[in-house]
Amino acid sequence: MNTFKKIRQVFRDYFQKALIKEKFNGIYPFDLDDIHFTKHRSFGEKNPDKIFYVIYRNPMGAGFFSNFAHVVRQLKLIEGKGFTPVVDFQNFKTHYNVDNAINGTKNAWEYYFEQVSPYSLEEVYQSKHVLFCDGTYPLGVEFKEDELYEYFTKTFKVKQDVADILTQYEKEFLNKKVLGIHFRGKDMNIFPEHPFGATEKQMFKYTDEIIEKYGVNKIFIATDEKKYLENYKKRYGDIVFYADNFKTDKLNDLNQNSRENHRYLLGREVLIDLLLLLKCQGLLHGSSNVANTAKILNPNYEFTYFINNGSNSPNMYFARYLYGIKKRLPKNFGGLLDKIEVVVNNT
Repeated sequence: MNTFKKIRQVFRDYFQKALIKEKFNGIYPFDLDDIHFTKHRSFGEKNPDKIFYVIYRNPMGAGFFSNFAHVVRQLKLIEGKGFTPVVDFQNFKTHYNVDNAINGTKNAWEYYFEQVSPYSLEEVYQSKHVLFCDGTYPLGVEFKEDELYEYFTKTFKVKQDVADILTQYEKEFLNKKVLGIHFRGKDMNIFPEHPFGATEKQMFKYTDEIIEKYGVNKIFIATDEKKYLENYKKRYGDIVFYADNFKTDKLNDLNQNSRENHRYLLGREVLIDLLLLLKCQGLLHGSSNVANTAKILNPNYEFTYFINNGSNSPNMYFARYLYGIKKRLPKNFGGLLDKIEVVVNNT
C-alpha cells in the first residue's frame, strides 16, 4: 500500500469508527460465495416434500427494525409460492448476536421473536430442498393499505420475557393520555445520506403544543441519549417516564460490548421501547425505523407529528459535521428542513 492509500485509509477508519459496529469478514456459510441471487442447497433427505426458504440479511444487517422490516418483506416476497420460511440470524450473524445462547438459542431472531414457521434451523439444515434468499433488502415489495398491520399482528409473536417486562409499565398508562416520543441523535446525524434527527428545540416546541392541544398528562420518551432524557425530565417533571434501558452520552457507546450480552440487550430494549410507544395515544418523532414501525402497528394513534429535517450528505467526511452546521443556521439560509408533518385520526 502506497503512502497516499495509507493516509486515505487512516482518514476512512477515523470517520467510519462511529458508524460501523463490526466488520463483515467476507465469509458466508454453506459455500454461498455470491449473494446476488437465490441459491439452492441440499443438506440431507429430510422433508423431501418441502422447500425451505432461509431469510438472512447481508452483510450482518443494519438496525433492529431495519432487520425486522427485511424479514417482513422477504415473507411477502415468497407469499403464495409454497415455500416454508425460516429466519437464520445464527449462521448469518447480525450486529445483535452475542457468543452465548439467549432464550436457549444462538439465533438472534429467536432472542426476541418466535420462529416464523414450526421448523428449527437444525431440521432445516438436514433437509433436501433449501433455498437461500440473496440477503438484500427487497425494495420492490408492495403492501396494500392496512395489509402491513394485519401481516405484523398475525405473523409475529414476541418471546415471553419481553412480554413480562412490558407488564412492569402498565400502571403508567392507567387513566392517562400518553404522548409517545421517539428522539434519536448521535450516530444518525453523522451517517452519510441518513435522515437528520430532530433538535431539542423542535421536540420541546411540539411537545408543548401537543400537551396544550390534546390534553396530554403523561409522556413516554424512548431515547438512547442521556442528555435528551435528562432535559425532558427537567422541563416536564414527573409526567415523564421511560424504560430502564441503556443510555449514553458518547457517540459510539451503543457499538461497544460495555455490559454482559450488551448487543442482545440493545435489541430487546429497542423492541420494548417500540411496544410501549404502541400503547400511547399520540406520537412525536423524527425519522426512524422505530417510529415508522410504530405507525404501522398502531393505525389508531389519535395524532402523529413527524419532524422532517432532510438528509445528510453522501460524502462521509462532510456528513460527520453537516448536521452541526445546519442546526445553527436559519431554515432559509441552508439550515435544517424543519418541516412538520401532522396526521390527525378523527375516527
